[in-house]
Amino acid sequence: MELIGQDRILNIIKNKINEGVLSKSILLVGEVDCGKHTLSKIIAELLNKECIDITNNISYDFITSLYLEVFSRLYVINLDELSLIKQNELLKLLEEPPTNAYFCILTS
Repeated sequence: MELIGQDRILNIIKNKINEGVLSKSILLVGEVDCGKHTLSKIIAELLNKECIDITNNISYDFITSLYLEVFSRLYVINLDELSLIKQNELLKLLEEPPTNAYFCILTS
C-alpha cells in the first residue's frame, strides 16, 4: 500500500514506532478523500496489527469489550460519522486506552 505525497508524516510515524514512543491515539485531520483511512492502514501494517474500522460499533458495551480483547489491533474511528452522544462515549476509551490497542481518530 502506498500513500503518495505524505513522506514526511510517514517518516515521523516510522521513527516513533522504531523509538517505541508512538502514541496510543493518533488524530488524523484532513479533507474527505485525502487518505486518512489509507494512512491508518499503513500505520497498522507498520505496527504489524490488524486494522479495524469500529465507527459503526461505538457503544458502551462495545467499548467495554475492547478492554477484554486479547489481540492487539489498530482501531479506526471516523468522528465525522458519530453523533455527539457517541463521541462522548469515546472519552474514557481515549483517556484510558486498553494496553493492546491503538486508535486512529479521523476527522475533517
